[in-house]
Amino acid sequence: MYSDLICFNAQEAASFSKLIAIDIIKAASRLELEKGIKRASEGLIIAEGSELNRAILENKKIDILVSSENNSKKDFMHYRNSGLNQVLCKLANKNSIAIAFSFNDVLKAKGTERSKIMGRMMQNVKLCKKYKVNMVISSFATSKFELKSPSDLISFGIILGMTPKEAKESILNIDRIFEIKKDKLSGGVKLKDE
Repeated sequence: MYSDLICFNAQEAASFSKLIAIDIIKAASRLELEKGIKRASEGLIIAEGSELNRAILENKKIDILVSSENNSKKDFMHYRNSGLNQVLCKLANKNSIAIAFSFNDVLKAKGTERSKIMGRMMQNVKLCKKYKVNMVISSFATSKFELKSPSDLISFGIILGMTPKEAKESILNIDRIFEIKKDKLSGGVKLKDE
């Protein structure tokens, strides 16, 4: 029923029905981004947020943008520099790219950096809700000790400003995105009744 995106190979699924091992594209330039997309032509294509958020969201091959709030820029006077704005959210909605919130980013942050990341995530949740962008909550664990249960991830979503229903949907979105990607690769088209 529930799936989690992880960054290591695991045999046991803990309380999840499925663990999906992924590679995240980390690019510093558009050329690196294109090379990463070509290498990851099978399965989910997930890109890490950076200065290239716009280039990532303009590319229809990418399925998920993760850690869009992790940037080294300072926050502005009246709002946080969260990596997303109304233009980028409209692009994400148009190109069906989900915005992912990584529990691992919060887990590994120390001191005031943790509160800054959470504040940026809260702002991104508000933007995603306003512009109807699909959201994904996942642990993005790098070891079995960083895995979190579905109820922990739902609570994390609620803390970020999602309703309980939206938080649960954001965990279930992983399977939906994965199924859509499999259908595209196999060339099959699902009917609305299915």
